[in-house]
Amino acid sequence: MRIGSLTLDLNLVTILTLIALVLSVIEVIRTWGVVTRPLAFAVLVLVVLQLLWLLGLIGLPGAAEFRNLNIWLAIVDAALIPMSVALAGFAIGRKTVPIASAIGLVIFVQFLIVSGIVRVTGLV
Repeated sequence: MRIGSLTLDLNLVTILTLIALVLSVIEVIRTWGVVTRPLAFAVLVLVVLQLLWLLGLIGLPGAAEFRNLNIWLAIVDAALIPMSVALAGFAIGRKTVPIASAIGLVIFVQFLIVSGIVRVTGLV
């Protein structure tokens, strides 16, 4: 998909990142004013970072040998999985637990795909 000068490859990893972004925004709105808001905001920031990498708006950090998108997506996914589990565990209302759990599930599936544990072909 191309919007102006931005190019976005519409594959399963990108779709999962967009779903995680929408769920993270909903979670930040739902946790506004409670104890878990900083954790929800941290999840949102890391998902936005993933989307910026996928759009190519910011470069990947590290040495040239480690500037592989899948490596950095897997690292951020590995950080997001326990954060979303903690967010679901600390949820005050019952309405926020399914959203935090859905974020964790989406990120876990994305981690399996970008790390190469699961190979998905032909969906998108």
